[in-house]
Amino acid sequence: MPRELLADYPLSAARYDEMLEAPLTPRAHWRPMFEQLAAASAAQMKERIQAVQRQVRENGVSYNVYADPEGADRPWELDVLPLIIPPDEWRGIAAAVAQRHNYNINYLYHWLCIMYLNAGHSSPVVYERWCLQAGHYLSG
Repeated sequence: MPRELLADYPLSAARYDEMLEAPLTPRAHWRPMFEQLAAASAAQMKERIQAVQRQVRENGVSYNVYADPEGADRPWELDVLPLIIPPDEWRGIAAAVAQRHNYNINYLYHWLCIMYLNAGHSSPVVYERWCLQAGHYLSG
């Protein structure tokens, strides 16, 4: 891998680097990306970046900063390099997202039950379906 790709990369011992494990040494899950980058010329990389920016503009991918007095839509900014997450780290992230999703669903069911009952509905069939059959609900 050409050292030029990383020559100006700011490496700091004060923080964890997701891309490099040591100066000029990419982590294992980054190596395929560096091999592809090294195989492309500077002109090819510039062309790829411009193509992505053009697609963002043409497809209207934008965001609005509401506090901005002009309130203009701004094109979405994309990083030139992706965030590459190794499989073992991704499994932990996926499990945490699933856990949070399940928590939010249970929380929603709980409040739906309370709102339903507070609205004066007392049908035992609906109450049983909405509340008592929910695995997180503890009747007391």
